Amino acid sequence: MSSAISRNINYSLVVVGDLFLTKSKAAQTRMLRDLKVFLGERVRVPVISSDELQEKYFFGGKQVIQFFVFIALCAGIFWGVFSHQERIIDFLQAYKGVKLVAVVAVGLFAPLFAYFYGTVAHLFLKMIKFD
Repeated sequence: MSSAISRNINYSLVVVGDLFLTKSKAAQTRMLRDLKVFLGERVRVPVISSDELQEKYFFGGKQVIQFFVFIALCAGIFWGVFSHQERIIDFLQAYKGVKLVAVVAVGLFAPLFAYFYGTVAHLFLKMIKFD
């Protein structure tokens, strides 16, 4: 196989398909990984398997479910924050020993919401093939 790939041709990506199908799953995984490393060193371009290509660039059923679940979570968080904003502001402005709890709550809540919102944005761009 390595003789089929020439160093004289400029490749931008090498995709390795289903190989070693007669071997066990563990042996397939190991041999495919070794082949990808060998080809990557030989032609000095990224080498990925067809499964990784499918997972990275194509929008599938798993991503649709994840997209809608995270949209629902973001909408629920927006609804919860905006419908209870007076209580949230009172909680954040409390000065009697609760300030540390308020800081920890915001410190945990903000990255979690950023993850949900960022995942929705990423999946939306992937869905419209802009990623």
